[in-house]
Amino acid sequence: MLAAVSQAYLVILCTLAGAALLPGLFGWHGTVVQTGSMQPHIAPGDVVVLSPLAEQDLIPMNAVVRFSTTAPDGTGQERTPVLHRVTAAHDDGTYTTAGDANPDPDLKPLHREQITGMGRLLVPYIGLPGLWWNTGDYLPLSLWLAGTLLALIAVSRIRLHDPENHDSGHDESATGPLGTEDTKERVSHAPPHRPAPPHTGDSEPENDRDKVLAWISGPAFHNAESAPATGRRVARRAVFGLAGTAALTGLAASPDTRSNAALTARTSTGTSFATASSFPPSLGRAAAFALLAQVKVEDRLTGKNPVASSVSGLIGTSTSGSTITGYPTTHLNSKDAIDAMTDARALFSELKAKTATTTLATPSLSGTITPGVYSYPSGDLTLGNLTLDAKGDPHAVFIIRAKSLATASSSPGTTISLVNGTKLGNVFWCADNTAKILANNKVEGTWIAGRTAQSDGGITLKGRLIAVGDSSTTGNISTSSDTIAIPT
Repeated sequence: MLAAVSQAYLVILCTLAGAALLPGLFGWHGTVVQTGSMQPHIAPGDVVVLSPLAEQDLIPMNAVVRFSTTAPDGTGQERTPVLHRVTAAHDDGTYTTAGDANPDPDLKPLHREQITGMGRLLVPYIGLPGLWWNTGDYLPLSLWLAGTLLALIAVSRIRLHDPENHDSGHDESATGPLGTEDTKERVSHAPPHRPAPPHTGDSEPENDRDKVLAWISGPAFHNAESAPATGRRVARRAVFGLAGTAALTGLAASPDTRSNAALTARTSTGTSFATASSFPPSLGRAAAFALLAQVKVEDRLTGKNPVASSVSGLIGTSTSGSTITGYPTTHLNSKDAIDAMTDARALFSELKAKTATTTLATPSLSGTITPGVYSYPSGDLTLGNLTLDAKGDPHAVFIIRAKSLATASSSPGTTISLVNGTKLGNVFWCADNTAKILANNKVEGTWIAGRTAQSDGGITLKGRLIAVGDSSTTGNISTSSDTIAIPT
């Protein structure tokens, strides 16, 4: 059992080391994370494998990137690179980054030329020896080295005992571990009727006590004929285990392989899981758009005295042949609108993938709710008067999703309000098909739908309407005499 556990450990060690280092053959490189601001997704001692980025490569929202920083003393000297997540892109070409466990985004905007790689693969734990070495934490490093050495000794010294071979006079030392090829090789070359040698100090041990002593004493208890096979096994396993140890040494030795997941003064590692879980999904380049659709944006001018909708924010469509009617200022299939839709679709996928904290049992939601992901997967969800209470946490996130969403009443009208620190940018209404706001409603947050986002007229929306489309013919927004303004 000791041999089997040791061998399994060495297999895992070499597999993880290989996963961290072999991508280097393709131009990728690994970096050992030194600190904890990317917890719980990336922990200190994990290795993140990064791919290089060409100047023309886009930086996707929510990507984990490695970037260089400079010392705050104005000397321009580079510090240990930082590994953080991209949370927003700006018109001037800069990005906002943040650690998953940090309550605040990074203060300085990130320029494209500072980014040295994008995370592609996470290899857990394998960088811990390097981390211990770099931080001077020698006790766990010593324990790990001792454990690895014992594992190497165990797999090279312990052999399985085959009673049948022993009883028939065959040399037990010819038996390889776990029935390997060494067994077949030694048995096939053994004389078929070799008499058992007399019991001397150099012969094979005959009882359990002698076997223990043989393992401790090593070759002194082995007969000469077993030496070549034993030597091959020792050499093979020693190289196997030392390869993993050497790989870890390589990761620890070079300062260029280390990255900080930078902390802030307000980071709490004890609550990092909750903080990271509620980290606001990013709108990215879609943040500047009040109305964004794949195919069509329409302002319906109906009634005897039609009044055009008032929209504060950009209006755009993102596909060839799309239309915008009723609005004078447009981004009709412009590059900005296409880029914004790319990030909107990434947001839509993220919202749908979030694990529900509350699965609604009935097709209606009203009253006061606290931060979380509210899901009604069975069908259409009706929204009554709602109060979203962040309980003083400005980073609290609210996600409400269903196949379709609709407010409940036109008269006197449904009201959705945000209290106790709830931010407009952290409220998301997500519908697979249609998001519909009835007439005269007062609502807040980002409304994003797979097919259609529409109002029945006269609504007041502090937020956005986005229709990403699930085919080339869907992704429409319809408004009428509405007042819509993105949060500032």
